[in-house]
Amino acid sequence: MIGESPRVRVVVHDLGRSGVPVVLFRYLEALPAALRDGVSVLAGWDGPLRRDLSALGVRVGVVWSSEHRRAGRLVAPLGGRAAALAVAADVRRAARRLPTPDVVVWHGAGSLQLTGARPEVAASVVHLHELDVALGRSVAPQVLRAELERARTVAVVTPEVGPALERYCGWVGSSVVVPGCADRVDATGREAPTTGAVVGIGAPDWRKGADRLVAVAAELRRRGVSTPVRWIGGRPSGREQWWVDAASVVEWDESTDQPWSRAGSVAVVVVPSREDPLPLVVLEAGARGLPVVAAATGGLPALLAEGRGTVVDAGDLSSLVDAVQEYLGDPAAAAAAGAGLREWIRAGFDPDVVGARWWATVSGSEDSSARPVH
Repeated sequence: MIGESPRVRVVVHDLGRSGVPVVLFRYLEALPAALRDGVSVLAGWDGPLRRDLSALGVRVGVVWSSEHRRAGRLVAPLGGRAAALAVAADVRRAARRLPTPDVVVWHGAGSLQLTGARPEVAASVVHLHELDVALGRSVAPQVLRAELERARTVAVVTPEVGPALERYCGWVGSSVVVPGCADRVDATGREAPTTGAVVGIGAPDWRKGADRLVAVAAELRRRGVSTPVRWIGGRPSGREQWWVDAASVVEWDESTDQPWSRAGSVAVVVVPSREDPLPLVVLEAGARGLPVVAAATGGLPALLAEGRGTVVDAGDLSSLVDAVQEYLGDPAAAAAAGAGLREWIRAGFDPDVVGARWWATVSGSEDSSARPVH
């Protein structure tokens, strides 16, 4: 559309408080109200972010909720054409009250499960936040490739997603980088605390590496380091709990919408993920000037380069413990790393900076491929 903003429908798997939907909320929060007026969100599953999006004036449609289990959700696990048609019927029902879009943004690979969310006449933008394992859990390779080939623009949160797409579905097209962003926090000039806990944050599962933090805590204790180690995000349960000792030296804090308010004094943030393209916890820690030690995954080696943190080889638990212990023993170095990361985040991952880039990409208002990524 020339001379006016397009109507944009963003499709997202759910409205929980995990990374992908939270990133979407931050993009939209950073937009001027006049632009948000033309944005609607269609979600597969309801969640707490629905209230927050509605407060921004964004129109929201939800396909399924715990109270309403429509036919498509019940048969979707069976696969096949009949299941796809049932899902599409549920999706179209939820979309009826939303404006007809000029552009549909598939926000995260899981959104592509919502067959029928894109009208045939609408342009398509695919924005992917996943690496290999998460892609495999989200969408069939043939479905993903078909939408990538149709898309006007493909965006990724970090360059490492591109090779993962080639490995998963054979797609080798061009993409632009639109990263996640930090939350809004006033940490200007604030120094990282010289004492406090070693903290991990996130879902306590295999992909986030909560078991690795257990190993770090045990080794620190064996070395005589008494600093408490905490995981904020809940104790592992179900199939995830088998590798966690109930008497673990890690303190398991419940999941919360405000993990940093519960974190208290933090000496080091540990990100032991096995796979994570650009963890929000690192961007948020950087916004607060906190030192980060991470396993090498996704875009973390580049983000934490040049002294902005410490990255160790994936699976090298001994080096992970060494890096944590070094920051605990050298508060000046820890503070310097945190300050450097804070400046990097402020320059390149501020919500206003990234939100504007996201809008330029999804609306087609300018050539986003020509804009530098910090």
